[in-house]
Amino acid sequence: RTLALGADICNAARSMMFALGCIQALRCNSNDCPTGITTQKPELSSSLDVDHKSLRVYNFQKATVHAAKELLGAAGLRSGQDVTPSHIFYRVEGRSVRLMEDGKSTSYFHRPKAGSLLTDEGISAQRSPQLGRWWVEGGKKYNSTKRGDGYLAL
Repeated sequence: RTLALGADICNAARSMMFALGCIQALRCNSNDCPTGITTQKPELSSSLDVDHKSLRVYNFQKATVHAAKELLGAAGLRSGQDVTPSHIFYRVEGRSVRLMEDGKSTSYFHRPKAGSLLTDEGISAQRSPQLGRWWVEGGKKYNSTKRGDGYLAL
């Protein structure tokens, strides 16, 4: 859905954390993660078998990419960049399904012009002064780390 709304990338951390062995103990910020994933304590982190878990994460990511490609192919698309609101359906009040691009929702899910979020146009569209400041700082960081090929060199 986020690709259809104009996102360049989508991240899904929860499923990857499960592949890594997360049991959702909800102690990530306490340094007491029982699986050793989110801790710096040697007695807890030693239980994380990196060789085994890295293979699980690799296999999960490979299967995720394969499934995404199959979904795109089933929709007759060649890449995630081809996904538009006309490919996305959403449930309304649990009883009916609507196309995202049905004329009623397109004004809510406005697709920005390419590159507009990297210009002053994108900044002026923000309603929150704090968000505007973050936007400016993010742009400075992006421009200072850009390699010239569209990727960041962090």
